[in-house]
Amino acid sequence: MLFNYREFSIITNPDYRKTVDEGVKCEEYVCSVYMAVDTSFENCVYEFNMMPSFEFEEHTQMSIENGIMNTIDSDYDSIQLNICRDELKRKETLLANAICHIGEFESGEDLYDTLKNQVKMTDEEISQSGFDSLKEFFEDETETQKIGLSLG
Repeated sequence: MLFNYREFSIITNPDYRKTVDEGVKCEEYVCSVYMAVDTSFENCVYEFNMMPSFEFEEHTQMSIENGIMNTIDSDYDSIQLNICRDELKRKETLLANAICHIGEFESGEDLYDTLKNQVKMTDEEISQSGFDSLKEFFEDETETQKIGLSLG
């Protein structure tokens, strides 16, 4: 069963509503937090455990839901950091895929020029992306600095 709070949907295991209705007193509930828009529940953004006498006092639906809300409120900053981390990982993956795609269509000096001048990657970033074959095109940083100093 789903519990919605703030911008989140929370799933408990076991289902706290069912255990309360059946009069079962669980020793622990595992709560998985998802963004409410994630209706397929593919990307859990946070997990926490709840135990009687710690996060909730009584084995009632209201007490357990208050425990969920209190935990979400107290851990809200951590949840937001997890969401930002996941978004950053996704963007890194997309960028890596785009760079690999570029590498399938260009090579040699053309590829180096695209990565360096269009994508604005440094030589170090190009190397870290696995384009070791482009090292022959890397600029000598000291030469570039010398030219810049003589022009300036």
